[in-house]
Amino acid sequence: MNTYHVLELVGEGSYGRVFKGRKMYSGQVVALKFINKVGRSEKELQNLKREIEIMRGLQHPNIIKLFDSFETKTEIVIVTEYAEGQLYQVLEDDGKLPETQVREIACQLASALYYLHSHRILHRDMKPQNVLLMKDGTVKLCDFGFARAMSFSTFVLTSIKGTPLYMCPELIQEKPYDHTADLWSLGCILYELHTGAPPFYTQSIFQLLNHIVADPVPWPDTMSDDCLSFLKGLLRKDPQKRLSWSDLLRHPFVADGILVIPADPSVPRPLTEAPSPDALALKHLQAATKSALTPGESALLRKYREEEQRRDREKAAAGGGAKAKKDGVENGRRPHRAGAARSMAPSTDVSVVSNPASERLTSKSHAFVRVKPRGQISRDYEREFPSTKVRISKGAQPQQRQQDFKARSGCGQGLLGGTGPSIESIQAIQGAIKPHHHHASN
Repeated sequence: MNTYHVLELVGEGSYGRVFKGRKMYSGQVVALKFINKVGRSEKELQNLKREIEIMRGLQHPNIIKLFDSFETKTEIVIVTEYAEGQLYQVLEDDGKLPETQVREIACQLASALYYLHSHRILHRDMKPQNVLLMKDGTVKLCDFGFARAMSFSTFVLTSIKGTPLYMCPELIQEKPYDHTADLWSLGCILYELHTGAPPFYTQSIFQLLNHIVADPVPWPDTMSDDCLSFLKGLLRKDPQKRLSWSDLLRHPFVADGILVIPADPSVPRPLTEAPSPDALALKHLQAATKSALTPGESALLRKYREEEQRRDREKAAAGGGAKAKKDGVENGRRPHRAGAARSMAPSTDVSVVSNPASERLTSKSHAFVRVKPRGQISRDYEREFPSTKVRISKGAQPQQRQQDFKARSGCGQGLLGGTGPSIESIQAIQGAIKPHHHHASN
């Protein structure tokens, strides 16, 4: 810590504290994150170290930068860029964005994803809460807590990771998935930016998941033809029919706007390139083998179907008294503004463990935005569902799950995300999304 000045506390929670800091002998402002090791399981610490290692190798203008990390006897200290704002908060304030800004954000997020996929890394938790905005309007992707660096021999994944509002159909169905799951999530984010609401929204997680799997996306008549075509290409339910990277880069909605950094020659089989016939055959074989392990209804759908049936029985037993709340939502109407939909968004992955209220994130300055209490759809989803049954960790309280500090360093971001935005920063950032003018190439 002899290298940094600690300026002010901007957030704290059960995992630790986040400070705004400055590197000594320079004007560089950073986020300093002190993460408690005491009371953390070995698995949690290993996951954190894996997240750090993934971020350490990432160098891209649209990905939050990790400057440093070190350990003391009781804490892990992470030093990252200090973000001035958050896309989530801009949407909360404005409801939706003009299509010109949607396009600029699309180009920058696609640039970040292209870089990750060219290095065989899947993000697996793309959502507005994990998109930060710098003072000049540059978009930064953060929170790599669920990211996966795929080995040369791994073609598909099966673990359930993500946030239901932004989760692709094949993942919900527990089918093997690949990098196109991130492209679906990108489509959901852009749809929400344009319309003010996610593509699918309803009272309960079970209904939400079924809508994502079975229902067509409702398309508004306010989109330009290019935007509509682009989002339709990202939000195809069949992952094999989604936009490939080569088609995405040439699409008129983002043409010449995506920064393409040449793939590292040391990375075999980048996900941004079409697989060879041999690799494609191996991918199909791997997918077929893993699909055979999860026959019938997925664990995710079964879990929430059973929960909904239980609530219906309880409501019937109560004799139809006071109107029952479903999943913490008062009614099933589609939200009239973005905030209503996002207030239901789960903060990360698939299920469980709650923090007492005293451990929830608290605000110490305007640079940190308090996490609002949310319903069940907004709960932290942190567990992979095994193919045979859903396991709830011992002592967990599924009905009380709120965001803990694995919700990381502010506003539902991961441990390595940036800090939350100040009111002044949001005002400065609105309408200042920085455009890119890079030539897209294959």
